[in-house]
Amino acid sequence: MGAGSGAGAAKIIRYDGRDFERGQGPDLRGRRGMIAMMVTPYDLLIYAHTVLFVYWLGGDLGVYLTAKYVANRNLPLDERFRFMNVLMKCDMEPRTALTAINHLGFQMA
Repeated sequence: MGAGSGAGAAKIIRYDGRDFERGQGPDLRGRRGMIAMMVTPYDLLIYAHTVLFVYWLGGDLGVYLTAKYVANRNLPLDERFRFMNVLMKCDMEPRTALTAINHLGFQMA
């Protein structure tokens, strides 16, 4: 038998170019025995950038669809004013998300 193949041999975990014996070094094990994934600040910026993009696109689509009802001449005037009220309330979120997307993009660059 070789030097590391006995029953009492320590299990070696390789992480970030370094070898650790079991029970030493950083805690890499999760609840189910899998090696935990390292999340960097850049990964968080990418996640926030993607979430803001989806938030911008969904809100902008809602504003676009609501504006079609405001322009529909077949609807009564009260109904069109109600849609215009919804449009004015929903219009600020896509604008805010669009500016935040730009700031996060410059931060990631």
